[in-house]
Amino acid sequence: MLDILTTKWQKTQDYTAELLGIMDLYFNDKCAISEEEKKRVSYLCNILSLQESPKGKFNEEFNIQLGSIRSFFLNNTNIKVSYIDFYVAFKMNCWYLIDHRLNEINRSLELGEIVSLPKIEPYKVAPEHI
Repeated sequence: MLDILTTKWQKTQDYTAELLGIMDLYFNDKCAISEEEKKRVSYLCNILSLQESPKGKFNEEFNIQLGSIRSFFLNNTNIKVSYIDFYVAFKMNCWYLIDHRLNEINRSLELGEIVSLPKIEPYKVAPEHI
């Protein structure tokens, strides 16, 4: 069971790193996104969303952010908040998620049984930036 948690943690880290990399390239270099890249963004958002069912504040906010990213890339529309603020909030939530999973793995190893840590709070864009 611990192998499953470790694999899930690693895949989450890989998927978020790839998605953040695409976001960096698109927004920082202002390059055009290809149809293939749009499909990849959609896939990455969907797989991360399916790993985090929208139960609880963190998972709900994370899924909303993934939906905004997917919509932006697929429709070539603008995210309603400034990119910097949105990106910081999303990136912080990626870190929270990855760290939380790793902490659960480490705690499970310490106790010798699978444990679930308390839910984490999401990082959100401040209302004045919306």
